[in-house]
Amino acid sequence: MLRLRISITEDERDRVISRLREAEGVHRVTAHRNELNEEWVLDADLSPSAADRVLGRLNELEIADHRYVMVRQEVIAPKRAPGTSITSDEGFAWVEVLGQARENSRPITRYMVLMGVAGCIAAMGVLTNNSILIVGAMAVSPDLLPICATCVALVGRRLPLAGGLSAHS
Repeated sequence: MLRLRISITEDERDRVISRLREAEGVHRVTAHRNELNEEWVLDADLSPSAADRVLGRLNELEIADHRYVMVRQEVIAPKRAPGTSITSDEGFAWVEVLGQARENSRPITRYMVLMGVAGCIAAMGVLTNNSILIVGAMAVSPDLLPICATCVALVGRRLPLAGGLSAHS
């Protein structure tokens, strides 16, 4: 998820809010007065796919680059099925563990490439009977985080997470 924060004047406020509302992938737009001066601060949550559209709209509105910032936020709350909740005895730490497991359960290109490289190195080690290459393949392999994510999914009884099917919002 991305967070957008814009500093604007009162005259610009309604126009900027209107343009943000029109953009697909923009959620939770809030506005509050900056206590230090007469400006307003707008905050909005964006899906990553909306970033280019929103930046284009800010450019059209002639909002200077120094007046806004867009940052990536790490989401630690777990994705849950409707009607389910994390009970209070599980605590915040479990929520963070589930959030990290969701991040690490998704197959990404970098992971696939490194697993392929590790497989090639290991195959060469087996073919040449070279234990150093096999250990090197283990060092290159990024398999620990997905294995941990699978274990968390099994312990937490969240089977879609174990298969990497947990979608991001």
